Amino acid sequence: MKGQPDISIVLAVYNGEKFLKEQIDSILRQKDVIIKEFIIVNDCSVDGSRDILVAYKNQHRFIKLLDNPTNIGPVGSFINGAKQVTAMYTAFADQDDIWLDDKLSLSIQLMQEIDNENKPAVVFTDLQLMAKNGEVMPSSFWEAYNIKPAKNDFFTVLFGNIITGCAMVINRPMLDEFINMPLSVQMHDHWIALIGFSIGKVNYSSAKTILYRVHGNSVTNKNKVTLSQRIANFFEAWFNKDSVFLKDYIRQGKLFKLHYGDRLDKHLSTKLDYFIGLENSSGLVKKLRSKFRFGISKRI
Repeated sequence: MKGQPDISIVLAVYNGEKFLKEQIDSILRQKDVIIKEFIIVNDCSVDGSRDILVAYKNQHRFIKLLDNPTNIGPVGSFINGAKQVTAMYTAFADQDDIWLDDKLSLSIQLMQEIDNENKPAVVFTDLQLMAKNGEVMPSSFWEAYNIKPAKNDFFTVLFGNIITGCAMVINRPMLDEFINMPLSVQMHDHWIALIGFSIGKVNYSSAKTILYRVHGNSVTNKNKVTLSQRIANFFEAWFNKDSVFLKDYIRQGKLFKLHYGDRLDKHLSTKLDYFIGLENSSGLVKKLRSKFRFGISKRI
């Protein structure tokens, strides 16, 4: 592996004792990769998570354990961990998944295909869904949510995220953007996706590199809406300008403009302004424009 770029891993933990060992062990099993440091951020867990983390730290010198003085949530925890990174590339981990052995090596290959212009870059892959009990489910994450990366660009990603944080790897320029990310972002991975699809570079693979644990049947429940609920949603969208549809995404679009507006070219700036302008449309108009006019599929 001489000459191969090294990588750091940042894992955020909060009360994750039930599945934590499985996740950490799968990270330690990564093949054909140089893990420079494994940074674990404990966000004030009150279960047995910290004891588990200390035991691993004592066994592996490259594991660094950080304890947040107060509970700040996943975005702040990932930023705290990212500030300690010294490697060329960075990966992020959730506390309850299982990484396949070639997850990092494949992601590094994807990054090397695009990491040649000193621009912020992100790569990502598909994930295999796994039930809470560890049983592998038939669908992948992309299949379940109809995610088709090739059909997306900056404008479509404004309407919803297509990158899952635990399945992404970023380079040093993107790490600099990550560290300066505002704590008020909707989620860190969506923010990185917006950067990648605007001023940066993106690469991806349909390979499934993670067993992604689904809690409470959360994937299938999103599609189970009763007839009465659908009727209520329709009338809210038709008559209520303040419909919640796209509300969080528009708020994030405004935040993105505040931080990156002066770095966008004219074309992207126009698209961002148009998207933000949907705030003054009815919920139904927002939904129709996002789903039909721009051909956007279901989103995370």
